[in-house]
Amino acid sequence: MNFPILLKTGPEVRSDDSIYYLVAANGVFQVRTTSCYRAVTRADGPIPGLCPQEEYALLDTPALPRSVIRKVLSFFHAVYRRYGGEAIVILFYRADTRCFRVLAPPQELPGYRGWDGRWRAALHLRYGRVERPTGYLRFGTIHSHAHLPARASDTDCADEQHEDGLHLVYGDLHRAEPSRSACFVANGARFALEPDAVMPSCPVPRVEPDPEWMARVRRGAAGGSETWFRSSV
Repeated sequence: MNFPILLKTGPEVRSDDSIYYLVAANGVFQVRTTSCYRAVTRADGPIPGLCPQEEYALLDTPALPRSVIRKVLSFFHAVYRRYGGEAIVILFYRADTRCFRVLAPPQELPGYRGWDGRWRAALHLRYGRVERPTGYLRFGTIHSHAHLPARASDTDCADEQHEDGLHLVYGDLHRAEPSRSACFVANGARFALEPDAVMPSCPVPRVEPDPEWMARVRRGAAGGSETWFRSSV
């Protein structure tokens, strides 16, 4: 059995039918009118006559080129070797050429002094803004988890909920072949992806990192006031 479905585009939207559904800004409601009453109740269950729909995200972009991944991994590995910490790059995409670009924003590694007096990076990261290249759209992030496995932490998930796009993580940087994880976020919904679908498998390259990227990384105290915050704890 099918029932009318109305959009609530004004204060009073009604149908002459005894039962109909009203789609409002705050949800879907069933409206029932009898000779004795009229009731508007939230429709928490299936709506008769409609087919179910599952959430999904289907990317129409190529996988990141190996050259991009090698540059990113050399940067992540150099930051890990020098500071023992994490790093991040911002991912951009140009649809008409189907090309990616990555840029390293200014980033600070909070840290502490250990019992031996040596400075050690805490496993989180603060980073600032980077200018978007002309013709490109911001498309997500790639960040590292130092020696920890590649997985999205609770803080990562909270941050990425407000940034639609592709979010990639590299971990286990003490190994020749780092671990990887990938997800796509759309309208706050998170979709796990097979890493091979969006990023080629690649060992840590034994090449020097981009010196401009390395110059944007600095050590910091445990506090700070950068615009964004990301953690792998």
